[in-house]
Amino acid sequence: MNSLLEKSDIQTLIPKFSQYLISQHWLLLKDNGIVSIWGSPDKQLSIRLPNPASLAEDDAEFTEIALSKLARYLNSSTELVLQAILDSKFPPKLGQISFRIIADDVENGQISFQDGIELFKSTKRFIENFAKSAWKKSAILTTYKPENVADFINNVRLGQTEHGSYTVNIYYPIEQVSVEDDLSKTSFSEAVNQNISSGLSALASYLSEQADAPQNAGDFIQRGISTNLCHTLVSFSGKRQHRDLEITLHTLENNGSNQIFRLQNAKIEKLKHIAKQLAKDEYFFEKYEVIGKVIDRHSLSGNIEEGGKITVKMEIYGKLRNISINLNPEEYKLANKATNDGNLLQLVGKLFIKKGKGEMSDLTNIRILNNESLPLND
Repeated sequence: MNSLLEKSDIQTLIPKFSQYLISQHWLLLKDNGIVSIWGSPDKQLSIRLPNPASLAEDDAEFTEIALSKLARYLNSSTELVLQAILDSKFPPKLGQISFRIIADDVENGQISFQDGIELFKSTKRFIENFAKSAWKKSAILTTYKPENVADFINNVRLGQTEHGSYTVNIYYPIEQVSVEDDLSKTSFSEAVNQNISSGLSALASYLSEQADAPQNAGDFIQRGISTNLCHTLVSFSGKRQHRDLEITLHTLENNGSNQIFRLQNAKIEKLKHIAKQLAKDEYFFEKYEVIGKVIDRHSLSGNIEEGGKITVKMEIYGKLRNISINLNPEEYKLANKATNDGNLLQLVGKLFIKKGKGEMSDLTNIRILNNESLPLND
């Protein structure tokens, strides 16, 4: 075994290891001066640690075994757990996604050199697409990578391929909050993992024509789907689009089940259809909240008492849109007040968007943020 530890590290590490177990509510079951035995809070696992005061020849290997057992228990990696112990932090879990290519020409576990390169490129684009849409939902993703997306990508690791139908594994740390932290907080890596799960679930429902499948382009975007992702998934099928794809999102829970997404090459045209719909940049929402500044306004007849039309600018799906709304006299007065005071206006109603413009109708609410409100009847 190639130990992660040098013997000289053991005397420093073991006290920190023990303190870490105490902080995570592990119980000291036995200590005979040579080894200490610790039990997990759920009584499902025990690990042994050497005594740093009486080191033996194999203590580094002994400690690495303890680290490996703890890593498996926490669904993390040995390296991440070791770093967490040294930093006195809660270790990240280890996210894993497997991409399995299924076709006659890869069934012996080999793939052509050029196709293999393209497969790795597709894998990289897949994780980038979902990371970017976790940061900002958009029908068409740009090449821009904000810092949190770049950091996430830089921490992704490539695992070994598996024998049989060609399989690629990728791994990424998922920061977890400890029991003492605010459980309402979500790390960006958690958001990406949830985005992948949501997106694959939506696509699976659509491809199998289930009742809960997304109904329009906006639904797909909200679930992290973009034209970029659709093209990426198609690319896994190869130049002749003859291969099937199976993606496994491995569970982070000890007793959980993996999420499996399958794309048969016969379904590729349906995926291309989604990409085309998203590229149109047209959306309809039965109920949508618009928040923004009024950039244009005019009364219908030059008389403010008769109502008017306003335009509100707001970013929707990564693009600034000008949303037009016809208002009755009371609504128009409220919009004028927001404009004169330099405040944002919030409106809720049906929304249709085409490219950079939109029309809102059937308002159910309009108000000045942190100010006056004008509830409307449905």
